[in-house]
Amino acid sequence: MELLRVLAGVMFLSLVSSLLKAQEVIQRTYYKKSYEETDRKNARLVKLVIQDTGGVLRYETRSYPKNGIIELYSYRDSVPVGNWLFNKRMVNYDFDMKYSREGCDNNIGYNVVTKRKLGVSFSDSLYVPGVYAISMYIAKHVRYPIHAINNGVEGMAVLCVLIDVDGNVSDVTVYKSSGSILLDKEAARVLREMPQRGKPFLLNSHAVEGRLILPVKFQIDY
Repeated sequence: MELLRVLAGVMFLSLVSSLLKAQEVIQRTYYKKSYEETDRKNARLVKLVIQDTGGVLRYETRSYPKNGIIELYSYRDSVPVGNWLFNKRMVNYDFDMKYSREGCDNNIGYNVVTKRKLGVSFSDSLYVPGVYAISMYIAKHVRYPIHAINNGVEGMAVLCVLIDVDGNVSDVTVYKSSGSILLDKEAARVLREMPQRGKPFLLNSHAVEGRLILPVKFQIDY
């Protein structure tokens, strides 16, 4: 019995050691305020850069000395991944991006940028409900990524959003990139997380699957 306890203890210490090796703090900077560096004695914040497992680089801002997480964001190969915490809100970037125009121009749809109907004849009646509501939802829920703000990154991501016959978002692709994968991914995240709408396209009064081409603009207010 004693031998089993010893073995369990050794295995636990080995696991802790491997986890510590997998997560290495490669930079630690102390701050009195968000952008005012100081020494450890006078610090109120500490910013960490951590080399995590799987090639993930994690950035954390913590209160000091209480060690509570204030901001958290992660990248793998310069692509945002995992759960981020900023502006007091957790957002999920743990999904793969899709860049494509396939099906966006030819199928039934509506281009909000050009205000043109897609994939229907001139005589067809196409009703696209809730476009304004979607635009307001985007404006309310989009979170300008802090790294983009700090580096002065602006742009407009144009998304192709598939609305199914029940009126809900079933797929999101990037129709035209903003030039920044960080902005593209934030725009896609907002549409992916949009609640069920129950408002489908109506073609000649019948509910149909359709695509919305939507712009999401990121502009820093100086």
